[in-house]
Amino acid sequence: MSAFTAKVINLNGDKRSKTEPAQYIINFPGGSVEVSRCEDGTYWAHIARNRSDNHQPEDVGAFLSGRIDSESEGVNAPLPIDDAGVYHVAIRIGKAGRHAER
Repeated sequence: MSAFTAKVINLNGDKRSKTEPAQYIINFPGGSVEVSRCEDGTYWAHIARNRSDNHQPEDVGAFLSGRIDSESEGVNAPLPIDDAGVYHVAIRIGKAGRHAER
C-alpha cells in the first residue's frame, strides 16, 4: 500500500513574475487539468478528457462521475456527465466581490 502524497502549487496572481507561468497543465491517463490566469487576474480552470479524434484508443478518457458542492442546502448533487457526451468543463474563478464579464 502506497502512502498518499500531494504536490501543492500556490499561484500568487503576479502577472509581472518571471517565475510564475500564466498557465499550468497537468496531463494524466485519460485527460488533463489546466489552470490559466487571465489578464484581469481571474483564472479559468479546465478539465478535459482525451477524445478519439486526437488520441490513440488506449488514451481516450471518460468522465465517470462528478458533483457540485455548495454552501446552500439542497444544491449538492451529482452531475449527470458520465453518459452525456461531455468532454470539457470550464469554470472561471476570481476573488469574492469581483465579477468577470460573461
